[in-house]
Amino acid sequence: MNPRILENQRRTLLALIRALEPQLVPGRPFAAEIRSELARHDGFGSRDRRLYRELIYTWLRYRPWFDRARAKNDAAAADLFIALSGDAPEVATLHASLSLPEGRAFARRPGPALFEQLRVLIPDVPFEPRELLPSWFESHCPALLGEAELACHLTRPPFWLRAQRGTGLELVQELGRTGIEATASTRLPAAVRVNSYVDLEKHPLVEQGRAEVQDIGSQALLMLVAPQTGSRWLDLCAGAGGKSLQLATLLGPSGRVHAHDIRRDALMELRRRAHRAGLKNIEIEGVLPDEVTARFDGVLVDAPCSGSGTWRRHPFLIHQTTPTQINTHARTQATLLRRGANYVAPGGRLVYATCSLSRRENEEVVTAFVKEFPEFTLEAPAPVAGLKPEPAGWLTILPSALDSDGYFLACLRRS
Repeated sequence: MNPRILENQRRTLLALIRALEPQLVPGRPFAAEIRSELARHDGFGSRDRRLYRELIYTWLRYRPWFDRARAKNDAAAADLFIALSGDAPEVATLHASLSLPEGRAFARRPGPALFEQLRVLIPDVPFEPRELLPSWFESHCPALLGEAELACHLTRPPFWLRAQRGTGLELVQELGRTGIEATASTRLPAAVRVNSYVDLEKHPLVEQGRAEVQDIGSQALLMLVAPQTGSRWLDLCAGAGGKSLQLATLLGPSGRVHAHDIRRDALMELRRRAHRAGLKNIEIEGVLPDEVTARFDGVLVDAPCSGSGTWRRHPFLIHQTTPTQINTHARTQATLLRRGANYVAPGGRLVYATCSLSRRENEEVVTAFVKEFPEFTLEAPAPVAGLKPEPAGWLTILPSALDSDGYFLACLRRS
């Protein structure tokens, strides 16, 4: 690469980071801030936006190291993120511009080999992987700081689709005919990994209701629940309805999903998605049914949470999440779980799920609920994709298990 172009890209990256740093505070929609900042640069084409977005996300994953390298010099900080960008195709040319002694190439994935190479590239700057996650979070999820799990956490997760109609293999063939390389999961029949960059939300197969954007870990949750065909379920926190759509498909035409959420915009999006998928067995309501008379075979509480399970996909949340926020979420989750329990028929199930990896939002919420409502007992989920519950009965999906975001699941049966 022309040295002048490389230097301009370094300067642009550092300027973008300086502009974005003040916005990285709790509660701020940082993904929108990134889009706005990139949009301010009129000269950026789509390739430029992908390049700098990838480098910004690398900064977010390795921010403590960046601060240390930048204290030494700006060029070292920029080179650090080019090296750490790994196998992202958007930065391949930049990555090739870096050199190590004796012409050695950089490792393409986070791990001991790459970290040792960084010490050669930027000497006298310590690189300790454990410091890339908040120290206070170790007690919330010790497993996340294991070597293999941390290496996975530092990579960009793949995009996953769920075949709404047909099988994953059939969806792969359809995607291939549109020029998109994809791979069907060998562990979940409807899960498809997309291997190239594409705006999935606007793809014709998604717009036609043939596929839905849904992380494989999210797909696994309802497969673990294994709802009975023809049963009647309440989705208490449906949102835009990714799990509502999957649940309706699993229940079949004779089953019924009552999807509820307090957010009108989310329910409007769910209506649109249910219509395009051709699903007739979803009732979408902003008002809950009567607690005295309404009973369901199953109630899904996919609770709002800190999103710590999505730190891999949304690394800005690493710097925005606080223990106070997690405690606030835990109180809300306990309230929602109690509310959901009111609608479970005798012998029915109450399913609690989050995209958090914090014990405070997961195990502790469920433990307190079972103590308060002894008529509910934990039962192990169905065996799916080699995922194994803990002895207590709940299950945590760490990112490395399925190459996904992180999730928690607890299935409770009412006596």
